[in-house]
Amino acid sequence: MKQNDNGFVMSEIIASFSIFLTIMLTFTPIMYQIVMEEKLMEDRRNLQSLLHDELQIVLSSDQGLPLQEKQTISSTLVTFTFTIETKYIKGCVRWDNEKQTQEKICLYGIPN
Repeated sequence: MKQNDNGFVMSEIIASFSIFLTIMLTFTPIMYQIVMEEKLMEDRRNLQSLLHDELQIVLSSDQGLPLQEKQTISSTLVTFTFTIETKYIKGCVRWDNEKQTQEKICLYGIPN
């Protein structure tokens, strides 16, 4: 008696589907974490650049220090703070990142 061996067995389909599902369930959180970290790094770069620009304006002007201003950038509330520390002016920016933790970046400049 001859058997027909040309088809898939249900156990092969279940095994291949479980391997596929395992791979997808492993890579989905990793990809989410990568996208989240990319967004955090983009925010840090943009806000550091804005802080640099704001610090240049403060350094070249005669505004009274300490100075604090709040802005909404990309639907995120950020606070710029400028103070005098010894012979430098310290500029900081604070914001709540995508992970709902507060971040702070500071730059220093020598006043004119």
